[in-house]
Amino acid sequence: MDWTEGEVRSIEYGVLRKCRGKNAYKVNWKEFKVPAPYDCLILQLVAEDVHANVQQSHEASRRQWYANRTLDALGTELKSWKGEPKDF
Repeated sequence: MDWTEGEVRSIEYGVLRKCRGKNAYKVNWKEFKVPAPYDCLILQLVAEDVHANVQQSHEASRRQWYANRTLDALGTELKSWKGEPKDF
């Protein structure tokens, strides 16, 4: 992990939306900028989510549940953040 103070990186956050008048869903992607250290943490949480799809043990499912809730909470915070990305 290597970054400089004030460095920001781009991430994408997907929101599942129902298509109007159809029985289908679409993912709307939004780009956010986060401080560089958050990039590594987000990557680890995404890896926990993907891992549970392959390794279907109780521990993997528990970690997936936690990772999904944490990523959802992060997305909620990012959407409401009005300041500079480096100050998040």
